[in-house]
Amino acid sequence: MILQPDKSRQTERAWDRLYNRLERDGLLSEVNEKKQKTGFNPGLVLRFAASLIIITGATIYLYIGVFDSNRQMLSLHNPDTSSTYVKTLADGSVVYLSGNSTLSYPDEFKKESREVFLNGEAYFEISKVNKSGFKIETDLANIEVLGTSFNVKSNQENVSSISVNTGEVRVTHKNGGQSYNAVAGETIIINPERLEKILTEDFEMFIAYSRRMHFKDEPLQNVVDVLNRNIDSLKFEISSGIEQRAITATFSKDSPDSVAELISLALNLRYLKEGNKITIYESL
Repeated sequence: MILQPDKSRQTERAWDRLYNRLERDGLLSEVNEKKQKTGFNPGLVLRFAASLIIITGATIYLYIGVFDSNRQMLSLHNPDTSSTYVKTLADGSVVYLSGNSTLSYPDEFKKESREVFLNGEAYFEISKVNKSGFKIETDLANIEVLGTSFNVKSNQENVSSISVNTGEVRVTHKNGGQSYNAVAGETIIINPERLEKILTEDFEMFIAYSRRMHFKDEPLQNVVDVLNRNIDSLKFEISSGIEQRAITATFSKDSPDSVAELISLALNLRYLKEGNKITIYESL
């Protein structure tokens, strides 16, 4: 019973230190003005900001290596099994990386081909770039795609699979060269020795990735594009000049208004909701 007041004071001091840090970093600026104009809740502000600080320190990492003399490669690893890490590649394709998964990709794609390497599970939304194909290499198979969306599970020891949501893919086994094409509604099971094509049974996988999305130092334009793909009830727009502002944040079943509030707070921006559209802009 005697320790409880001390713990309360420690908690108070911890929140004070957090508040001072947020204020020093400019994350709490214009809060009073937003409260007057948008009904912003200061308690909500602090919770959002605290969450943002925690997210910033998450164990996501990007490192630069060299896979060959002509390509500079980046690697994105997601150690968090509760969140999907979202990355927009140089060609506009979007990758939703599941927990315990790693994606290696070039900082820029070659004109004649686009190639990435996956260890784990990810959902891909591939952009069409002229006639340039998109290739994914896993431990057991090579996957060729063009303008499609699909889910890939890859593991060195267990059976892997690719399930097509839209479009068409071609899977070639590295051991023996067996090859299958798959279209929407079909899944290819990749065993260590062979391929097997079946009808997709688990369509939940195609939407599960969007329930908790994490962005790390991602340009605001990319974040807004992904949000608009996954939110049907409302669309986000951003004003000119702030497209490349980088943001780190996690969205988990948040309402569009909450998403707009978090983005505005993190980047010292404002937002305006009109009908089914939210515009995020920079104050003059």
